[in-house]
Amino acid sequence: MANYTRYALYNGNRWEMGDTEVQTFLNDALAVAFPDLRNAKWTEEVDEARKEIRYTFSKAGGGKGC
Repeated sequence: MANYTRYALYNGNRWEMGDTEVQTFLNDALAVAFPDLRNAKWTEEVDEARKEIRYTFSKAGGGKGC
């Protein structure tokens, strides 16, 4: 969606993603800082009023701390 700000959400934290693909952001940013997020799943939520797309990440089943 053009002109929407994209955010990654995990564990109460929020990061602006820019134009980075979701999987790339996960692999190159989140999984580096949070190794237990490797192979994580995410849900996408669009907030049209705020013009935001939010990707909420969660650990894959069987991951440490699940």
